[in-house]
Amino acid sequence: MTDKKHIHPNNGRIIDVEPVKTSAPDQAKEKLFNVEKVYVKKLSLEIPDAPESFLLKGEVKSDFEFKPEQQKLSVEDTYETTLNGTVKIKLGDKELAICNILQSGIFKIKGFSEEEQKRLSFGYCPDVLYPYFRQTLANMLNEANLPPIILQPISFEMIYQQQLDKQKKEAAK
Repeated sequence: MTDKKHIHPNNGRIIDVEPVKTSAPDQAKEKLFNVEKVYVKKLSLEIPDAPESFLLKGEVKSDFEFKPEQQKLSVEDTYETTLNGTVKIKLGDKELAICNILQSGIFKIKGFSEEEQKRLSFGYCPDVLYPYFRQTLANMLNEANLPPIILQPISFEMIYQQQLDKQKKEAAK
């Protein structure tokens, strides 16, 4: 079996994505995390006031929302994680464009506890998908002759941890 490597999108380190053997008290448990495929599931662009909006001058602003989603697939230990993102671009106070991208990936996740599996699905997998989302957005804006938008790096693992901490804090009240 050859080792597969993956470059972590946030820190650029090379990580193993092949099975890692861990020992449990009575048996060896195999953990597997593998990126099977990355793809664009849905892509939409709306320019409400075209062609007039292309004549406008002003400062370009953007608002964005992201929501990671996951579903179990029919193949054992295989999941689809989707990064559902919407980017709204404004020029001055006028809405210039609305971009919606569903950037998806198929991931093999096996041998992890339920908590670890959720962390991978809603933290790490979106971190893998986010650079692809950014590239898809850049290409779409370029093809539509719209001003470029730079989305800063996001750590979905950190966001997931913050949500867990908030839930624990609220449960403790």
